[in-house]
Amino acid sequence: MRITQSCLVVLLVQSELSKTPLVVFDHEAELLAAIHGQENIRKVPDEPPIPEGEFDTEDEFARLLNKYGGESVFSLWRNLEDFESWFTSQPTDKAALLEMAKSLGINANSNWGVSKLQAAIDAKHQQSS
Repeated sequence: MRITQSCLVVLLVQSELSKTPLVVFDHEAELLAAIHGQENIRKVPDEPPIPEGEFDTEDEFARLLNKYGGESVFSLWRNLEDFESWFTSQPTDKAALLEMAKSLGINANSNWGVSKLQAAIDAKHQQSS
C-alpha cells in the first residue's frame, strides 16, 4: 500500500536537560510514545523541514522493525496487515481539526496539514494541563 503522510516535529524528552527534536511520521511518533512513554514524546507545532513523505507500507514496516526492533513494533502492530489498518483508521477530517484548532485559539489556516493541526492541538492541550 502506497501512503503519503505529513511529517511532524516531536521532542524526545530524556530529562529536563536532554530534549531531542525529531522529524517523524504520525505512526512513528506513536511508536516512540510506546517505547519512551507518552509523557516523553511531545508533539510541537514547529514546521518540519520535510513537510511530507511517501512510502510503501511494507518497506516502512521493515524499516521500523530494523530501527526499533520487533518487540517494540509488535507491541503496537501484530503484523503488516495490522500496521496497514492503522492508516485507514486514523482521523483525517482536516476541516474538523482546523475548526477545533481555531476554537482553541490556535492561529491555524487551511494550508496546514492534518499532522500539523493535530500537533498544535496536542501541544495546546499539554499547555493547559
